[in-house]
Amino acid sequence: MLKRDAVARRRPGETAELVLEEHRALQSLIADIDAILLITTPSRIPSSLFPRLADLEVALEAHFAHEEDGGLFEQLVEEAPETAVAAAALLREHRRLRARTAALRTRALVAGGGPALATSVRRLLRDLVRHESRENELLLAVLDTASAALD
Repeated sequence: MLKRDAVARRRPGETAELVLEEHRALQSLIADIDAILLITTPSRIPSSLFPRLADLEVALEAHFAHEEDGGLFEQLVEEAPETAVAAAALLREHRRLRARTAALRTRALVAGGGPALATSVRRLLRDLVRHESRENELLLAVLDTASAALD
């Protein structure tokens, strides 16, 4: 995990590249889970999903901790103060996304849900993709602002 001072020493482009790389890894995991939902019979969904939801929970915890503890959003707001509201909204979503992922993993562990679990997982995946997309947009906008300032 990066410490705030380590992130503060990075140029915006370096920070953006690291976070975008993490987002690509999360997208791969999300695609794996989505594939399970497409090919698994409803009665086997919970047992098929549990290990991948556990992986997702660990990956999200590490990723969100990196963003939060590493001071990513503070750096973005420092570079582009107009992003403060969007950055705060993204940070607030982290707690909810963590909780939803943990709850769905628990449902899969106790073999609850079948088709209803699949629907809930699809909603979570959709929300994660949207969240990461908004983070990417924010990162790239700040990077563009920082690059323009250098010109």
